[in-house]
Amino acid sequence: MYLTLAFHQKLSGFPKFQMCLASFTLFCALGCSPLKLYNGPDRPDREVALIELSNGLLGVDGQSEGVLGRGFHVLPGKHFYSFDVGFADSLPGVPCVIESRFDSYSYNSCQRKRSSDLDKNGYSDHYCDEGSFTSRYRVCWEDVYRGSCEGSLTVVAGAGYELTWERSGRANVRVTLNGGDARERGASYSCSVDGPTQQRKEESL
Repeated sequence: MYLTLAFHQKLSGFPKFQMCLASFTLFCALGCSPLKLYNGPDRPDREVALIELSNGLLGVDGQSEGVLGRGFHVLPGKHFYSFDVGFADSLPGVPCVIESRFDSYSYNSCQRKRSSDLDKNGYSDHYCDEGSFTSRYRVCWEDVYRGSCEGSLTVVAGAGYELTWERSGRANVRVTLNGGDARERGASYSCSVDGPTQQRKEESL
């Protein structure tokens, strides 16, 4: 039985990034197979263990899976893993604002085409309404934290291992293994988180 190595990205400030993660994960769920981290011919599932990350890029024994959700088949024994973490908070006391931006270049280009059409034909299909060249954005500022975790675990043949990271406190990360504390279940880990750094977040309206 294979379990999933779940890497829960809690990036509240990065909706587009989350959407990309979901798309890649779906793609791999449909067609990706785990990478083999041992030499020789393929072995049956009962002779290997599966380590995979459901929605992030995982590194095992110095190798990166390169494709979200693909995972690794490994031989029994001790293996080293790593992955990135990140999360964000709304900046205290700084409300979001609405910004309007006028695309003057496109507007002037439209006006030139319209004038040319009118001079040549007396009419034009180009209608240069200023509102059509104005975009509105919701702009917020966030405290962003980024970091990474690395550790080791010993696996047995025919089994899978579910690792999950979660935010603990303001700028710490806790790792669990198969639903329980990773260290209590025989795995080791160390996480380093930098921040906060202020980052501007824009959302098109």
